[in-house]
Amino acid sequence: MDPESASVSRPSSTTGGHAGPLSGRSLPRVLITAGPTHEPIDEVRYLGNRSSGRLGMELAKASARRGSPTTLLLGPVPLDQDLPADVEVVRFTTSRDLEQALARLGPGADVLIMAAAVADHRPATVHKGKWRREAGEASLALEVVPDLVAGFAASRPEIDGARRPFVVAFALEPRAELESSARAKLARKGVEMIVANPIETLGADSIEPMLIAADGRSDRPRPNGIGVSKNDFATWLLDRVTEALAAPIRGS
Repeated sequence: MDPESASVSRPSSTTGGHAGPLSGRSLPRVLITAGPTHEPIDEVRYLGNRSSGRLGMELAKASARRGSPTTLLLGPVPLDQDLPADVEVVRFTTSRDLEQALARLGPGADVLIMAAAVADHRPATVHKGKWRREAGEASLALEVVPDLVAGFAASRPEIDGARRPFVVAFALEPRAELESSARAKLARKGVEMIVANPIETLGADSIEPMLIAADGRSDRPRPNGIGVSKNDFATWLLDRVTEALAAPIRGS
């Protein structure tokens, strides 16, 4: 489906909340992606994942509370009705939808937080109608989905000595190899920051994130990997992004 803006009655972010460190005369335009992709097998079935989109929606709430113009690219999950009305919501279903939306909206952002769980593979061919069960074995040919974050990051212009928009990627990895895998992804994707979260926390109300910057520094919202709510983490991450925008992080 083509990405389209959602028109849902939601509360305004101007009531309640605090302005926070993003406040000021010039606020960054923030683009956030959230939720899974659904890659069609036929007109009935799809390949998907268990992402709820909750973290991305919490990030959008926190960004809007600070006054930043905020756009949320949201996959096929229920919309949080507490999302402020001044958050522009653009829906996507497939990785191709999201790729098109990023190409259209990404260049106008100052910050891109890529929290969506994009499929690594999708069916090479979409069956017409319903792919019916037949006797014997069945196989499904898959193709690799392009790395949307890496592709977008590589296409960015340099403005005042820094690539813009500032990009934060995410990595869901086994706890035992969390940091090493995240650092490898950070270098491969060419982004400013990456949030590493243990796969063991999938579906939980709290996460155990590690933030790694392109200059090699790492940080956590709580020591020793203690869990933090998605709401609290959203505020903490935006604080770190604000600091980085004030003094851009550079890779070695």
